[in-house]
Amino acid sequence: MMSAVADEFPDSGDQTIPWILLAYREVPVQTLGFSPFELLFARSVPGPLSLVKETWLNSSSVSSTNKSVIEFILETRERLRTALSC
Repeated sequence: MMSAVADEFPDSGDQTIPWILLAYREVPVQTLGFSPFELLFARSVPGPLSLVKETWLNSSSVSSTNKSVIEFILETRERLRTALSC
């Protein structure tokens, strides 16, 4: 993950490290079944991935509410890309 970000944003790698760490800490380790954040703080981190996953698991079809969550995540991603390019 670090090398992919370093290749994509060679001049702003130091600014992307906190976002990489958030993503890493949010994803559960397959052998343990818990994320590093959950093991440390005994609760899950309310990050973008968990928000999208929860939305998708709670309904079988995409409704207008689900679209707004997905649109929010996509807009946030674009804002982060714009902020990193400055």
